[in-house]
Amino acid sequence: MQPSNLSWTVLLFGLVLIAAAHAVAPSASELAQARRWAAQNLGRVGPPPAPAAVPAETAACLTVNANHDDVLLNGRPDGRPLQIGADTYEHGLLCHAPSELVVRLPGPGRAFTAMIGIDANAGGGSVVFSVAVEGTEAFDSGVVRHGDPVAPISLELHGARTLTLAASDAGDGIACDHAVWAEAAVALEDGTTVRLSDLPLRYPMPPGRVGETPPFVFTYGGRHSDELLPGWEFTEASEAIGEGRTRWTRAYSDPGTGLEVRCVSVTYADFPVVEWTVTLRNAGTTDTPLIEGLQGLDSRFGPRVQDGFVLHHNVGSPCQPNDYQPLETPLGPVVHKRIGAAGGRPTNGDLCYFNLEWPGAGVIIALGWPGQWAAHFLREDGAGVRVVAGQEQTHFVLHPGEQVRTPLVVLLFWEGGDWIRAQNLWRRWMMAHSMPDVGGKPIETHYGVCFSNLQPLADEELLGLATVAERELPIEYYFLDAGWYPDRGGWWNTGTWEVDRERFPNGVREVMDRAHASGMKTVLWFEPERCVSGTWLTENHPEWVLGGADGGLLNLGNAEAWAWAVERFSGLIESEGIDVYRQDYNIDPLSYWRANDAENRQGITENHYVTGYLAYWDELRRRHPGMYIDSCASGGRRNDLETLRRAVPLLRSDYFVDPTTQQAQTMGIALWMPYFGSGQGPEDEYFIRSGYFPASRTGWNPNDPPASFEVLRRLIAECAEVQRCMDGDFYPLTPWSLEETVWAAWQWHRSGTEEGVVQAFRRAECPEQSLVLKLRGLDPGRVYLIRNADGGPDAECTGQELMETGLRVVAPRPRQAVVLMYSAK
Repeated sequence: MQPSNLSWTVLLFGLVLIAAAHAVAPSASELAQARRWAAQNLGRVGPPPAPAAVPAETAACLTVNANHDDVLLNGRPDGRPLQIGADTYEHGLLCHAPSELVVRLPGPGRAFTAMIGIDANAGGGSVVFSVAVEGTEAFDSGVVRHGDPVAPISLELHGARTLTLAASDAGDGIACDHAVWAEAAVALEDGTTVRLSDLPLRYPMPPGRVGETPPFVFTYGGRHSDELLPGWEFTEASEAIGEGRTRWTRAYSDPGTGLEVRCVSVTYADFPVVEWTVTLRNAGTTDTPLIEGLQGLDSRFGPRVQDGFVLHHNVGSPCQPNDYQPLETPLGPVVHKRIGAAGGRPTNGDLCYFNLEWPGAGVIIALGWPGQWAAHFLREDGAGVRVVAGQEQTHFVLHPGEQVRTPLVVLLFWEGGDWIRAQNLWRRWMMAHSMPDVGGKPIETHYGVCFSNLQPLADEELLGLATVAERELPIEYYFLDAGWYPDRGGWWNTGTWEVDRERFPNGVREVMDRAHASGMKTVLWFEPERCVSGTWLTENHPEWVLGGADGGLLNLGNAEAWAWAVERFSGLIESEGIDVYRQDYNIDPLSYWRANDAENRQGITENHYVTGYLAYWDELRRRHPGMYIDSCASGGRRNDLETLRRAVPLLRSDYFVDPTTQQAQTMGIALWMPYFGSGQGPEDEYFIRSGYFPASRTGWNPNDPPASFEVLRRLIAECAEVQRCMDGDFYPLTPWSLEETVWAAWQWHRSGTEEGVVQAFRRAECPEQSLVLKLRGLDPGRVYLIRNADGGPDAECTGQELMETGLRVVAPRPRQAVVLMYSAK
């Protein structure tokens, strides 16, 4: 393919002033706000005020205990009706598994009726429907799949006032698990009929607080922590821990039961950031009273105003076209917005990163919890927004010596009314304080290759590596994918962790050594947590597996299983010459965790598992200081903040099939994660340029002719130029969209060196040959030299012209990508 001959000009058409602040650095006022908040909220707890009256719950309602995203009533927001097979329905409920709705009736019920099935618009999916009447199961559908005919339900209620409708995952993941309860209704004993979609939706309300501090809560033996902590023994200590950080340890101790509550917080001198984690430990000799509702965050933010609150948040990585889509949710005077994890993987459905904006200011809130978290954003009385977040289910006693923890909570305070500036403050803080390094240096950007040989052979991989040198491609990383172990004919049969000597007679090390000799670093795929029946782990140690001999989840909360995993996988890293340990996670763990919990231990398996998982990675990193970890996890499904302190996502999503979704994912993920990667084939220039990331990757058929690699060779070198600016600030220059009829564009800007890159894409059906982009973050008084990567004369403009007037970008053909480099003279 010939390089595109792209024309572009700088357009001067009169000044249109916009807010384009040159400096992203935190202001003195922002730093003071963070210090003030920490002092007011994390110090010793005083006596609580008198409790306020709690309003009674509406008698008749649908309480949403669980659902992946919002429950939809009577159809989809775009106007499409509920549809099962060829049949459409005017009324009903559309739920996304895992889902649980509690129906509270206005009177005694006589009969419940509905038509159930998978929504035809979903394009796939499988669900198990169930109904419980007053807590007793009355119906189980078995597995219902997309395309199955509609199934009617009719249940006698015998005067019951509550029933629970559940839709659970059928064991193959939750993608497209859209469960329809069509024409769901209850006939009451008084002769009236209640259509369920007419009932108001409610979400479980976190318990009310009588105090405002500390910013964490729990109930202990039926009494709220606001009531208990002021009377417990208290200690406080602080220490400087380097890089302008101060760590505070504040501990409360119950003299009666021995429960110790420890809040460890960190404040920063160079960023308006406060973070904390809370641990609860039983220092007594008997089981504690019941601990419930343990939440790492329960605090109120923002001024006493009625309007102007907006929650910025993002879709996670459920392997859908809209992965990482930025979302904006207005928070009116009375609202309850719940966002949570799906299936136990923290970013499977939604990201656990939020930017809460109000007029003139805001706060970023992030969670570190590689498990089932939930966050509630509540407005009830016009007094700001109450945010409650933590592990979704906590209802347990602690045995003597046992300890649990809350999620890591991080707050970043910002001012000025520009939420994109706040996102760049976040990116800068992440790179300065909250990302892993290798030997004290940042993880390098790179371009890699994976030949995608599932169940690979050594000879095939060696042939592929030979083509790298033959084609003179500047490849820096080599990925060996799944299936290098004994797998009984399928890569997914994991649980026997040794090299398959039939396919790799000289070990994986032979291939890795060849890559090293060619100047490449090596990445090897692992999936230690998912255990399939008939493998070494399930046959030899079923007691280590949540699910036992039938297969399931290696319990990293089990000390023996944890120790075995450390020794086994650390040994493989060493023996096979691995530079990057890639950990996949193709299983939803939540059902395994909860099935292992006793009635008075709900949430305990998850809590210990999360702690074990983090400690496992910490130990691998300690033993292999020159190695780093790829979080992988089915492409981006476990990228909470605790994970990202230990790893980087080299595969941000398993949905990487076309250039438009690659562009859209970058416009979402880059707001939160400074380092990420993905892959694409070497199809053409447009697709390859859509795949410029801090960690880019491609693959090819080793038998392709050498001439077919000319474009790839040139663009890998170009990608390296773009990557140099990806540790700077990120500015979306067009709205996020998946439409093929529009342009997409963004800017990477390094303020320290006053250089950057503009990437712009005229999509396949876009009729406009040009658009004007107003750049961000430049020095208005400097002159910038602008160079088109496809050639042509350079241009010079001031920062003020580029920010206020704009840069016209021209692409003569649809499906064309533009890369513009700029630097200050």
